[in-house]
Amino acid sequence: NEMLNQVKKYLKALADWKSSNGALEPWPVGGVGNFEEITEAQKQEVDPTKVYNQNAFMKKKGAKLSYYEEINKNAFDEILGVTMFEVVRRIALKRMRDNGDMEALGLKVVLGSFVRTDIPNGDFTCAGAKGSLDFVQQMMSLMDPGSGRKRADALRLLKEGESDLVSKKADAIAAEEDADKAPVNNGDSDDI
Repeated sequence: NEMLNQVKKYLKALADWKSSNGALEPWPVGGVGNFEEITEAQKQEVDPTKVYNQNAFMKKKGAKLSYYEEINKNAFDEILGVTMFEVVRRIALKRMRDNGDMEALGLKVVLGSFVRTDIPNGDFTCAGAKGSLDFVQQMMSLMDPGSGRKRADALRLLKEGESDLVSKKADAIAAEEDADKAPVNNGDSDDI
């Protein structure tokens, strides 16, 4: 849940970066993070004896800063989630600079979700796992408006098997590929 909460803040920072035409770096090289601040009410200490709020940011027992705040204050990411996304962003930005395409200023984000099947400490209803799956589903729908239809098509294919239409299209594509591979006689040769 900590990673999920941090990724939500990172994606918001990406949107701010994009809308500022790259002026507001989420985490500048050699600097601290420029991520949205959180309040004391949004933090909680790690304590396995207490029920935790899956929407709150975690901090070590006795610590002043949460793991998330450490990024903004000390440029330190103990969880390594934001760091992973930031490395991908920086590589994409370097590639854009190398290609001279600063108009694009884009970054595709690939989201995945790992869900535990046991009952983790403090999440007895597995609401955190469901929240993680819901978050990824929502983000996929936002990034690809056709994902709902694609998901429905995939589920139908799993349930019903390959339809006649899909088989006919696959056969037609294979026939086209075979025709493309066939040798072409352009008239320069006596071979027929």
